[in-house]
This record gives sequence, C-alpha cells and structure tokens, in this order.
Amino acid sequence: MNAFIYTWNPTKWKWIDMPYAVSVVNSGESFKGQWSCGRSRKPQAGDLFLLMKLGSDPSGIGKGVVGCGYILSAPEIVQHWDEKQRLEGRSVLSTSIEFKALSDRPLISYDELVDRFRDIHWTPQQSGTSVPADVAEIIFFELTGSRSLAQGMVASEIDEIFMEGDLKEITIRSYDRCSRAREACITHNGYSCTVCGFSFEKIYGQLGAEYIEVHHLRPVADTGGSHLINPKTDLKPVCSNCHRMLHRRRPALSIDELIACMNDV
Repeated sequence: MNAFIYTWNPTKWKWIDMPYAVSVVNSGESFKGQWSCGRSRKPQAGDLFLLMKLGSDPSGIGKGVVGCGYILSAPEIVQHWDEKQRLEGRSVLSTSIEFKALSDRPLISYDELVDRFRDIHWTPQQSGTSVPADVAEIIFFELTGSRSLAQGMVASEIDEIFMEGDLKEITIRSYDRCSRAREACITHNGYSCTVCGFSFEKIYGQLGAEYIEVHHLRPVADTGGSHLINPKTDLKPVCSNCHRMLHRRRPALSIDELIACMNDV
C-alpha cells in the first residue's frame, strides 16, 4: 500500500458540493467522487490519500489536512476540473476516491503537520505527491478513529467512476452517485428545493449555506448498471424532507406528484 497527498485550493476551484459531502461523511455514509492526481500515474486502487487544503479562503481559514480516504481506481484521463481549460479541450489524470473523513476546515493544521512531520513537503503544487505510508496511517487513524483497511482491499471490491462525452454527460459504473454530476445539477438549478422552495441558508444561516441534496429522477438502483445522465434534466436539487418523501414509494414519486400531495393538504 502507498499513500499520496491530494490537493485542493478553493481559490482555484470552488467545491460546490462540499457542504453536502461533509454532511454525508460525518453521518458515517460513503461519499465517492473523482480527484485529479496531477501528472502522477502512481496512485492505485487500495492506496490511501490525504486531502490537503492549500491557500486561504475569504474567511481566513488556513492550510491543512481536511480529509482522507481510499483511492478506488488507477489514474484515467478525464476532462479538466477547471472550466476554462475544460472548454479548451484540456484533460487531466484523475482517480476515483472514497472519503472516510472530511471537513470544510483543517482537521490538522499546516503548522501542526510541519511540527510533527518535518521531513515532508505538505504544500505540493499539484496532487499525486507520495507521502510515507506510516505517516498517512497515523493521520488516517487520528481522523477516522480506525485503522486503514486499504491493504485488505481487493480489485473486486473497488468501484470505478468514469466520465465521457461532453460536459453534460456522465457515465457511472455500478450504483455510485457521481459528484461531478451533482455539482453540474446544482450549478444549473441552485440550492433551493425544487419541490417546496426550502433554502437551508435562509433557515440556518451560514451553517446551511450551499447545502442541498440532489434527487435522481430515475433512481440509480433501477437503471440496471452504467448509464448516461444529463445533470440539467435528470437530477434535481431537493431538501432532505422532500427527498425522503419522494422515495416513500417505489418507483419514486415524480416532482409533480409530490407537489400535488402538498397542495392537497
């Protein structure tokens, strides 16, 4: 097993779906997505990653490790994460990952990292930089409260997420939700519930800012495997309550059907 530093600089790329991802991981559920591994082809399924936040956001929150988890696939070429470069046809190497710990602010600050692990360069310019496995194991344990299971993972247990076609089309292998499709949906539709109009930010202030769930109009489990989705037409942002109510029936209620139920009350 190897370990790598993956980087995230919010001044260069705004993680639109991060509040939701943090909520899911902190609830003990799985959150999977794709992350650039820079120019490195070394990361492989079963390896560990530490997500290092670089730079400072507008609130002044500094650098540090904000998450960790497992790498689920070998590097593959996907469209660039930066919109400008993506529109220019550029691509990057990316791996599928699964978060086991995640926060919107450092769980271990840069200063603490430098003080404890002096021989490691914690601010690489891009993802995919190797970090000693024993150090990654220590941090993984501190952030998750459990030992890494990466060494025991086998290929049959690894899920993969692929993206192909233009910006609107996402191909998903197995029943995993693709984080990029979610983000495209939110970018197009916003953070208010499609059914009832609820806004987490209006009720909970900054705590609820940029938080919303996303509903698949065609449930993933009913698709029978890999399929293409258009985030603008196949996904809709919904609040937690409406999301639960949409899935009170199988097949799930449509958005219009749930709105009709509300109007009948």
